[in-house]
Amino acid sequence: MNRYSAPLLAVLLATLCTISNHLRASQEARNQVLLSMPDNTWLNLEPAGMAKARMYSGACFGGGFLWYFGGAHRSYLGNDVELYNPRSNTWIQATEAEIPERGSPNWKALTGGGGSTTNLSPKGRPYTEHTYQQVCWQPKRQRFFVVLLSSGTWEFDPKQVKWIHLLNRFEDRKAEPRGAWAQNHVLYEPAYDAPVLIVATGGEAAMYRFDHDKHRWDQLGPTPQELRWNEFYSTYVPQWRSHLISTMKKCFFRFYVAGRTLTPIESPEALVRCQSLSYDRANKLVLALAGGKVDKYHRTVLPWILDVETQKWQKMNPKGPAPVGQTAAAWATCWYDPEHNVHLLINCVRRDRQRLFDGGVTEVWAYRYRSAAERPGRRRFGASLTPTHPNVRYGPYERDVLDLYLADSAVPAPLVLHIHGGGFRGGDKKSLNPAEAKSFLEAGFSIAAVNYRLTDNAPAPVAYLDCARALQFLRYNASKWNINPKLVASTGGSAGAGTSMWLAFHDDLANPESDDPIARQSTRLACIAVRNGQSSYDPRFAEKIGIPRPNFERHPFFEPFYDIKLDEIDTPRAYGRYERAAPITYLSKDDPPALLTYNYPNEEVTEQTSLGLIVHHPRFGIALKEQMDRLGIECVVQYQDPESGQLIRHAENAQTVTPVEFIRKHLTRAAGRAK
Repeated sequence: MNRYSAPLLAVLLATLCTISNHLRASQEARNQVLLSMPDNTWLNLEPAGMAKARMYSGACFGGGFLWYFGGAHRSYLGNDVELYNPRSNTWIQATEAEIPERGSPNWKALTGGGGSTTNLSPKGRPYTEHTYQQVCWQPKRQRFFVVLLSSGTWEFDPKQVKWIHLLNRFEDRKAEPRGAWAQNHVLYEPAYDAPVLIVATGGEAAMYRFDHDKHRWDQLGPTPQELRWNEFYSTYVPQWRSHLISTMKKCFFRFYVAGRTLTPIESPEALVRCQSLSYDRANKLVLALAGGKVDKYHRTVLPWILDVETQKWQKMNPKGPAPVGQTAAAWATCWYDPEHNVHLLINCVRRDRQRLFDGGVTEVWAYRYRSAAERPGRRRFGASLTPTHPNVRYGPYERDVLDLYLADSAVPAPLVLHIHGGGFRGGDKKSLNPAEAKSFLEAGFSIAAVNYRLTDNAPAPVAYLDCARALQFLRYNASKWNINPKLVASTGGSAGAGTSMWLAFHDDLANPESDDPIARQSTRLACIAVRNGQSSYDPRFAEKIGIPRPNFERHPFFEPFYDIKLDEIDTPRAYGRYERAAPITYLSKDDPPALLTYNYPNEEVTEQTSLGLIVHHPRFGIALKEQMDRLGIECVVQYQDPESGQLIRHAENAQTVTPVEFIRKHLTRAAGRAK
């Protein structure tokens, strides 16, 4: 052993010991200071240690750590990875810094530009360079995925504290798509369970998915035109199954990666060129940071909140101090920590040009929007809301009651009819999903949750007719409750979905000659958005679309619904009842559009298939869509992808839609026609 080996070994062991201690700290108790933060406040965390300010380079959160790497262009030159541990409120230098020899080509590349180095470091690691948002966290692999323009495609394992070189651009320049620093973007796409690289540079503009098994990039198709020659930042929104993208030129888009489709999102002028946005899992919204000028050299950050259901922005005015720095909230430096329900921001306080390459000074701030326990409407599924008018009687029978939730609206509000499920044998209006109800109310829609007679009282079509009567009753009293009688949609699951379809497709039940003014009201709908619905309850129809018999006959709803015995199921009497109860029987070209969503995959039915899938199979929606397509009526069918578990659209290369989005779209169209 030479005279330098022992000291170097001691330093190495000390470094590894420090890293190991901090990794163990990540498994300890959560940070009580973060957990106890008040709502709508910033907090300067003043962690142990300090990260270097890395210009034109972003961070990424994953595995309980905030990962930070990058620099160059007359800022920090080191290639060390820094990890912030929010549990222990500590920065650790996960890898030691290597800096090219002063005056060397690599040194000149780092000091004069973004970091176009020509070889790996002596330890086989990448030299630093601009990273913008060219890193993502892979939840299943538990590693950061990094695309570097100079050296290629990498992973960084925070547990093993090491770089893993996947593709080496120095050895094969064609192994990785090229692009440019500011116009390359990396995101993790759950639908693929893989990283996606978006190259936005001119003739090279294309999208790629990384295949870990084959160790290569596979092209997905061209980059959308709106993203070309653009710098952009993103965060994934689970409800949309899409990413919210902020671009430097054209502001915000909702980006459905699988279909490479962009939908513009209206945004305030203050958020033009927003570079830091993060999805708040606890509150189901997006935080976006706008810049605010303090003086010639300093800026602060102003948080805005996007409600992902209503797609409306709200400016927040946090109490107390806020971050101030030279490059506050630039380059994807704000990330959400789900464990503590806070957004962590690396604030670049100073990058002293007179002291080149030191990295300047940084702070770590946390922003709490709202503690999860205090979020309005955050209740378990099935928990009752407080209706504006509970148990309003619309008919003569015991179960002919509804709960009315009125939107706060200066003009007559559209109405959403909610019809509960339960196999026509059970269920209650109280099953209204509070989160979905809140999204409708915030969109300006009133809601009526309806009970109806069950099959222990009377068979089909009694449930249908009760709900039709409820609709007529609501229209008759529209002025009393500030409802627009021309703008009515219907939702529901399973039996509620089937009832909504029956109302949507059946001829109008209004009787203009009736002495009863309620019976003179229309039963037509503007659209429906339903879940796990059956377009027919006819076992012959189910067999025709690939669900072998016995199918519906196996379900306990079957006999009381049709008021028949099993030995009658293949008789003319039964056939007539099947056809009269099937919503698809009444479909015609003047019927309204439909959104049908299924919590089940579109897979083959075997002897092992669950009864739940048999009676809620997506094929009931697909068969309806085929007929509606022929009639020129919009019908969207979406169901669970068997591999990813994500929702996908049937036979359409487009993003999925929520009930609120679909109903808003078609009620808006109906309002235009009404004028």
